[in-house]
Amino acid sequence: MIRMDWKQYEQQWPEEIKKAQKALNSEMARGIYVYLLLNGKKPFSIISEELNIRDNKLSYHLNKLVQKGLVAHTLINEYGKSEYSYYEISNFGNIYAKKNIEAAMSPYQHDGARFNGTTWRNFNAFY
Repeated sequence: MIRMDWKQYEQQWPEEIKKAQKALNSEMARGIYVYLLLNGKKPFSIISEELNIRDNKLSYHLNKLVQKGLVAHTLINEYGKSEYSYYEISNFGNIYAKKNIEAAMSPYQHDGARFNGTTWRNFNAFY
C-alpha cells in the first residue's frame, strides 16, 4: 500500500466543494445563503432591507458567494429602462444545499425532529 500524508488526501477533495465550504464559514454568509434558498431571487435592496444588513457587508458576502459559485448575480439592462439586478442561488448552490440538507436530515426525517432549532420541513419548498 502506498502511504500518503494528509495533504495528499486533502488535495483529492474537489476544489468547488472547498470553495463552497469556505464561503459559508461566516454566519452572515450562511444566513444570506439560506434566505435566498427559501425566498428565491431578490434584488440587493430587498435583501439588505429584509435581513437588516448594511450595504457594504451585504455586498462583501454576496460577492464571496458569487465568486465561490453558490449564488448567481444577474444584471438586466433593457433598452429605454434603467438597469437592475438580482441574486439567486446558482445551480451548483442548489445541488450543494440539497445534498447537505439530505445528509443532515437522514437520521431525523421520520420523526420530524428539530435540529438546531430549525424544523427541516422549512426546506421542503426548496425541493
